[in-house]
Amino acid sequence: MATATRPDAATVDPEVLRPEHLATEADDPIVPPPGEDVFYEVVDGEVIEIPPMGTFEADIANLLAELINDYARPRKLGRAFVEVLYRINPERKIRRQPDVAFVSADRWPVGKRAPKASSWQVVPDLAVEVVSPSDLAAHLNRKISDFFQAGTVAVWVIYQETRQVYVYSSPTAVEILTPPAELDGGAILPGFRLPVARLFDDDPDTAPGPASES
Repeated sequence: MATATRPDAATVDPEVLRPEHLATEADDPIVPPPGEDVFYEVVDGEVIEIPPMGTFEADIANLLAELINDYARPRKLGRAFVEVLYRINPERKIRRQPDVAFVSADRWPVGKRAPKASSWQVVPDLAVEVVSPSDLAAHLNRKISDFFQAGTVAVWVIYQETRQVYVYSSPTAVEILTPPAELDGGAILPGFRLPVARLFDDDPDTAPGPASES
């Protein structure tokens, strides 16, 4: 797989990514839809309600975030988050909620807690979508483009029904991985490798054995 590279200074200004230079939500007011458990995104100022992940998709997302954090934390590379809303382009009023995102130490200090807000103005290095039956292709393609335009380095799209992972290094450059291939963290997570099958199969070390007959 081609190694991902960091966005250059012309794409993402490191000073803009520092917490002390970030705008507050008051600078980018959005009225979310009513309800405590409503998921939504904002595209060009329009609030769009999105369905939550299914249970199996959520299991994949949580597993991936756990594995990334197990690798990244001791190396102080950054942190992975599940279902967080990001203000990736305040000027165009775009907020996106990937199923999993990795925010590197270059973009948010290791050990510093995320801000107390409904959305976070930081651009994830890696955005991951676990595709559910309710996901629309046009919405997904626009979402991928929005992330790359904001400065995201890579996007992984996981299709659990076909056991495939689409690894995007740009909106038009994609590699399709199937078992027994491995996901490669590239420049975002140097040295991180994960068998694609691990996302879909039961864990042989923890899965229960066959039930014994009485």
